[in-house]
Amino acid sequence: MAPSIYEDLRAGDHGMSDPGDIEERAAMAIDEENLSARYQDYELHEDLFDGHESRMTTESTAFLAQQAKKKSHKSSGRDRRSKGGTKAKWLSRSPRMLDDDGDDDVPASLLIEEEEEGAGGPSRPAAHQQSPRHVRVAPVVDAPQNAQARWDAVQEQQRLHEDIETTRPRAAVPKPGVFSASRKERAMWMWINVTNLDRFMGEIYAYYRGAGIWPICLDRLLNLLRIVFVATFTTFLTQCVDYSKIRHSTSMSQIVVPQCTKNMSGMPNFAIWLLVLYIIYQSILDIVDITRLRRMQDFYLYLLEIPESDMQTISWQEIVARLMNLRDSNPILADKVSPALRHFMGTQSKQRLDAHDIANRLMRKENYLIALFNKEILDLTLPIPFFRNRQLFSRTIQWNLNFCILDFIFTPEGQIQQLVLKDSKRRQLSDALRSRFLFAGLMNIICAPVIVLYTLIVYFFQYFNEYHKNPAALGSRQYTPLAEWKFREFNELPHLFDNRVNMSYPFASRYVEQFPKIMTVQIARFVAFVAGGIVSILALASIIDPELFLGFEITPDRTVLFYLGVMGTLWAVAHGAVPPDNQVFDPEYALRNVIDYTHYMPKQWKDRLHTDEVKREFAELYQMKIVIFLEEVLSIIFTPLVLWFTLPKCSDRIIDFFREFTVHVDGLGYVCSFAVFDFKKGVGSAAPPGAANAAEGLRDEYYSTKHGKMAASYYGFLDNYATNPKTGIPGHVPPGIKHQFHPPPSFPGLMSPSLTADMQTSRLGHTTGHQQQQQQQQHHKSRTAGAGLI
Repeated sequence: MAPSIYEDLRAGDHGMSDPGDIEERAAMAIDEENLSARYQDYELHEDLFDGHESRMTTESTAFLAQQAKKKSHKSSGRDRRSKGGTKAKWLSRSPRMLDDDGDDDVPASLLIEEEEEGAGGPSRPAAHQQSPRHVRVAPVVDAPQNAQARWDAVQEQQRLHEDIETTRPRAAVPKPGVFSASRKERAMWMWINVTNLDRFMGEIYAYYRGAGIWPICLDRLLNLLRIVFVATFTTFLTQCVDYSKIRHSTSMSQIVVPQCTKNMSGMPNFAIWLLVLYIIYQSILDIVDITRLRRMQDFYLYLLEIPESDMQTISWQEIVARLMNLRDSNPILADKVSPALRHFMGTQSKQRLDAHDIANRLMRKENYLIALFNKEILDLTLPIPFFRNRQLFSRTIQWNLNFCILDFIFTPEGQIQQLVLKDSKRRQLSDALRSRFLFAGLMNIICAPVIVLYTLIVYFFQYFNEYHKNPAALGSRQYTPLAEWKFREFNELPHLFDNRVNMSYPFASRYVEQFPKIMTVQIARFVAFVAGGIVSILALASIIDPELFLGFEITPDRTVLFYLGVMGTLWAVAHGAVPPDNQVFDPEYALRNVIDYTHYMPKQWKDRLHTDEVKREFAELYQMKIVIFLEEVLSIIFTPLVLWFTLPKCSDRIIDFFREFTVHVDGLGYVCSFAVFDFKKGVGSAAPPGAANAAEGLRDEYYSTKHGKMAASYYGFLDNYATNPKTGIPGHVPPGIKHQFHPPPSFPGLMSPSLTADMQTSRLGHTTGHQQQQQQQQHHKSRTAGAGLI
């Protein structure tokens, strides 16, 4: 029976479990032997490495002393090795090229042969013959002066270790441990010993989003208390209250069931115990994580020089700038590590840790999701009659996509599974992904009742009072989850995206209000007039005689207070549907302002921003909050249908997408091709040559983004980091181009000899289209050069 694709993936994960192999399998391993290729032209004297004057050797040159000694003796072992082939001497003798078996066996290339011992002098104990580092080397002749200088240069640039003598071993001096060091030294030790930059940068960014250690701990505590409150209050309302006694009771003690927890059925008891176990488990995780948060606090305080008081006000661009300064001042890695781990840490490449690399590491997975939505690879339509043209996307479906796709494609270390990039495994990967969709649909059915109940309770507690106090809030709108992914740009961090989209809300609301239905407005004005009149009379009567009139029943069991609340709510809703009388009708202007911030404008919108069709398309992206909540609840029910019947049809395209839109960047790993920006050319380097003219062929269209996403991402990234790295002034068009100010002309007098000439010379700030293009190109070069991107 052929092995399943999961066995192949697990085999790959087992091979990559060693941190040193992660980048090795991603074709990112650095050939450490060739890193020193610049010294190949300096043929150092061989005997120089055997001298007592040189008591330091690098890991890559520790075996050269034995090579020099073996070279002076014509042993049979050398003859045997000479028959092995034409392999290079540095490749055959380097201990870095040997497999690490995990034991203490010394590689054969480092063993001292018996013939050499017999010729070298008196015999030594067998214990000292097992390691070449316990062998006293013989004195050597003096090396040339220029060779000595070159060897000194090698010593300064390589990680060096002292040779250990066997005749007079020195007592080991215990070094101060990490726990006995100062907080700054521990922070520096953490930075030097980083082995996974993706995870470490994620921790730095999460600490920044949390605004420091104490806000993070408080937020986690309040989240647990919120869960406890919802569970406790719900249990009390459903199990501990006798609702049949409410009408005839006057106090809470009369309707509360005594010792209600003892009389609960098995299902509520099981839910309570499950909740208690979760609270205990999550509390232990949060307490243990405080140690990591303290280390991150020290990293910010001592290495980035950002105190806790500045965490709420400092910008991310400033943190990136300080990370780059730290990179320049401390570019070293851990020294006493295994060769395999050194491969991995070398390819983590702190040397090129700039804003572009940091964004790619933080958004390695999200960039693929952005491309999936932009390329419309995912089919999220409902497989229900009359709703087949409606896409269903909610937070629930997003969680399922993360589980089914991202957790399947990526390893726990954050790298893409190597089998995904192999065309020969396409069918097996597609079948496995289809099976994950089916399994996720089954799990959603099992968990749906609990999720629906919890969502309804939390939403009720959170928004009922707001809607009760302000009924007009029922008509408030926000962008749908699908719209947010369509607006999201490559390498755009979440907080930058939130800032950009939040600035578009006033213009989006104004644009939607520009399209009221005439008949709807007329009806709303009539309802508001009637409801307002009734509320006015009832309120006036209550003021005249409050004691008598407030208890007066207008209808059986319905007093004045009841109708005041109903009519007041009806008036607020109707009045909110009526546009202000002084509103200026200009929908195109409002939508252009929305586009300036969302950077989203489909081709079919061009020159049609004032039409009702564009308004309906935009309204699908910008819906009322109550509608989004109802879709969220319904999606919990309909998500299994999407996972069973719609998404499995996309399995082949999803696997093809990850294989065809993945590129390798040295020192960074495999990333989405659209997330690689070419700052020298001024455009993204994701698409192949010719992709700029996407209309010329289907291939160019397939390998390019839609709606100008690539250009918007590129210029948006420059605006966030290159224009002003410390403040990140928003806007995605060079200053002087987007909102160019043209002062009014100074009109010439009546006695002017040439009215036309004066008008032309007096118009300040006027530039031709060619001059604007030159100004934009010059500004782009200055920004990229100033930010160190070229």
